[in-house]
Amino acid sequence: MLIESSSPEEITWEKDEAKTVRIPYQEQIYDRSKKTHRLIDSDFYMDATEVTVGQLKQFLAKLEYEF
Repeated sequence: MLIESSSPEEITWEKDEAKTVRIPYQEQIYDRSKKTHRLIDSDFYMDATEVTVGQLKQFLAKLEYEF
């Protein structure tokens, strides 16, 4: 999913009400062994907090995952 730079700094996902923050794109090129690697080339969103055990269990239950 490509997210434009004009995207809001914080959003809440409707599915799980997780608070997320926008991580702005920064060009980072790594030159290793004469090969150039570009990592991420667009903004992206990341959860603002860690996933709790309870959230993980709810997610796995929705998938009907057994552990």
